[in-house]
Amino acid sequence: FGNWAFLIYRKVYLWAAIFFVLVSIPYMNLIVWIAAGGVGVYFVYQKYKKLKNEIENTSQDEDERLKMMIKVGGYNNWVVWVVGVLGVIVAVWIIIYLG
Repeated sequence: FGNWAFLIYRKVYLWAAIFFVLVSIPYMNLIVWIAAGGVGVYFVYQKYKKLKNEIENTSQDEDERLKMMIKVGGYNNWVVWVVGVLGVIVAVWIIIYLG
């Protein structure tokens, strides 16, 4: 689940959805996982660079900029729990059906 989950964790939803769909295509998932591992961080960087420029153009007050960056930036804590639960479900499925 690593690559699309990482992008959701870092709030890059469009690319997360694209990678999730591409990983679902048979015989493409390994290629997409490798590619996403290389470009996922770049997409996160581009998103925050764009948000930083928008915030800097919106406000001149440094404290207000910082508050806005904290609000729009960061990560989603819930993704860690969702991926953890999915991992447990997959592990149980493997044990039941393949073990």
